[in-house]
Amino acid sequence: EPLTNGNPSTNRTGDDLSRTLQIFRTLVESQSSEWNFKRMLGLWGELSILERALSLCESQLEELACLRAWQSNGIHCQDYCFRNASSAFDVKTTAKNQRIHEISSIDQVAERELESTYLLSVVVRPVGPGEGWTVLDLVSRIEDSLSGTSKETFIEIIESINPDQDLCGAHNLRERHNRPPMLFLPNQIPGVS
Repeated sequence: EPLTNGNPSTNRTGDDLSRTLQIFRTLVESQSSEWNFKRMLGLWGELSILERALSLCESQLEELACLRAWQSNGIHCQDYCFRNASSAFDVKTTAKNQRIHEISSIDQVAERELESTYLLSVVVRPVGPGEGWTVLDLVSRIEDSLSGTSKETFIEIIESINPDQDLCGAHNLRERHNRPPMLFLPNQIPGVS
């Protein structure tokens, strides 16, 4: 409709389409810049996956590779891009019983020419204090597990994200029983082609 201004006989060019898509992209990006439960939930999932990846590292070089792969700021990219391994994935976290996720940008799951792309689904549930972890708990645990340049890099990333202290410290979460994280190819995701 914005392209034709309600008049189907109006001819528009590819430039008009590009402009309209950019307006839509800006709208989606601006809506996601505020801290809310959904954004906090997404960060919780990203941090839980980062903590697992870092626990498998055998050197600071591997830790730095994991930290550099984490694309923490930016809605229009996959959350983790491992360039040397030619793979990338976007972490989606839900507090629902089923794996129902919202994809805010096709760039999050789009196939790339030089890398394999995936969606990593994490299903969590709210729990009481002491039964799970808040985003701030995960940040502290990861920071405590690192040293040197890895720790400095992680602190810089967290400062750039600037998590809302009240929101990110108020919700204790843990993965749902019998719902382990699952990795999906784009062709396994309904609605993505």
